[in-house]
Amino acid sequence: MLQKKGRKLPVWKGVLGGRDTFARTIADLLRKEHGDSHRAIKQLIRQTNASERTAKNWLSAQHAPHTLFFLRLVVSSPVIRAFVLGLIEGQASNSLSPEGDRITRSVAAEAHAAGEAAFDALTRDARNSDPKYGPDR
Repeated sequence: MLQKKGRKLPVWKGVLGGRDTFARTIADLLRKEHGDSHRAIKQLIRQTNASERTAKNWLSAQHAPHTLFFLRLVVSSPVIRAFVLGLIEGQASNSLSPEGDRITRSVAAEAHAAGEAAFDALTRDARNSDPKYGPDR
């Protein structure tokens, strides 16, 4: 229930605590998936149709992706998708207590691990279908 007096809403804790925290989290996930090179920027541009400056801002945690770009990342990035699903499925995303903050971080870590595993499987499958690394070579 919302407060009857005052204009401030209750503050969220953890990963969704603020813009800076969210931007750092997304930047960490994107760097883990794509690395920290110019190639990573090009991959993000291809995935989201964002500008080069925008992709650089995401990787440096200057800004988090806006809604449309974030949804494109959820669709195209297994790491971001696993992270979001971990937040949705975790009961801790509804909790505002310090205990919930610890649980949120553990759920996010598990989601990140699941995203890493999905990404590893994806790259393994891509490598197997690549003629350069195929069974004939």
